[in-house]
Amino acid sequence: MERSELGLRPMTMERFSRLFLSMPGLNESQLPSFDLQASTLLLDSARMKPRDWVCVAEEIAKSYSRFDGFLLIMGTDTMPYAASALSFLLENIGKPVIITGGQYPLTDARLDEQANLIGAMKTLEQADGLFEVAIFFNRKLIRGNRSVKVSTTSADGIASPRFPLLGRLEDGILSLRRDLTLSQPEASFQLT
Repeated sequence: MERSELGLRPMTMERFSRLFLSMPGLNESQLPSFDLQASTLLLDSARMKPRDWVCVAEEIAKSYSRFDGFLLIMGTDTMPYAASALSFLLENIGKPVIITGGQYPLTDARLDEQANLIGAMKTLEQADGLFEVAIFFNRKLIRGNRSVKVSTTSADGIASPRFPLLGRLEDGILSLRRDLTLSQPEASFQLT
């Protein structure tokens, strides 16, 4: 999202790519290699509906064999709903799907989205053995279908009040609670 004379609106993929690729810390050697792809859905997350989550799941399924994991960048308005829906749509997922974003646009002086993006990429690099949909927010890894939005302004705006955190990223190192993460599925991945 970016600010405009009419309020917040989705930025173009070209503009997002320029901002994303120029972020401080993006060229660190500890980050995984990545392909930056635009979803066919560039919309305000407050306007996302179940059919949009199905489209996102379909895009992941189309690219499933090409990548070791997926990082989805979206707004926080419906992030927990999207994470929960994807956790059920992506059956027998054998790789991490991490969702992140920020309370404020990437262009704002408050850099929570940049910190979340870099942190989520570091988490993906170290998330060997994570076979589920999770949200990375403010250095915390949260099971997707146990997440809720608890604030519209706080850096801790996404939480998991009824289930422990799956992990934390401190000083660039992921502490993953393997006792809480889902086991590697024995059945093949499928879109339900």
